[in-house]
Amino acid sequence: MTGEEILSAADDIAEDDIPRAHGVVLLNSAKNLREDLRPWQFLKKLDSSKVASPGDTWQTSKALPADFRRGYKMFVGTNNEYFGLPFEQWIAFKNSARRYVIDLGNDVFYLTSSVGSQQTIYFFYIKTTTDFTVDTLDDDLLVWPDRFHPLLAFTVAAMFQGGTDYDDVSIRMSESNRAAAKVLDDSMVAWDNALKLEEMNHSFAGNGEADMNLGDM
Repeated sequence: MTGEEILSAADDIAEDDIPRAHGVVLLNSAKNLREDLRPWQFLKKLDSSKVASPGDTWQTSKALPADFRRGYKMFVGTNNEYFGLPFEQWIAFKNSARRYVIDLGNDVFYLTSSVGSQQTIYFFYIKTTTDFTVDTLDDDLLVWPDRFHPLLAFTVAAMFQGGTDYDDVSIRMSESNRAAAKVLDDSMVAWDNALKLEEMNHSFAGNGEADMNLGDM
């Protein structure tokens, strides 16, 4: 669905005409809030444009991808997995092997140890997605599967009703639509969980860890 199609559906749900400038703000907020909830499979991305060189130190910065949302996994070379550290532990672990630190304030990351030869950094991360503007409402910018697009219409309508016309009618409308939105939401989460289980060969004990919380993957 295009942005305009989503807002038109939200108009029908809210039984009101949502001003498009305001609707764009609500649509982007709904999209980004939903995408922030978990590391969705469809938001995973690989950046292999950076290299680790023998001359690098713990203070050698590497630029984060322009669409970076948060880190997921990192390998230097094909076999050496590096593990993320809290930013405030950067100095304490500056000479530790196979660690990295993300400096979100400056859009860079650092490796905390040097390498013996130049190697490609394989940085798997969760990406951000393109926001709508009034001028791009007719574009299909969503990277979500099409069947889940209506969830945004329900969310936008609920946000609009709660913020501009909070009365008994709006409350009843919100309750009546909440069940439909919940079904879509549960379906989207179940689909993502199924993809995660498939990566682990349909086992909760993937990678030797029992009782994994799929929401944290």
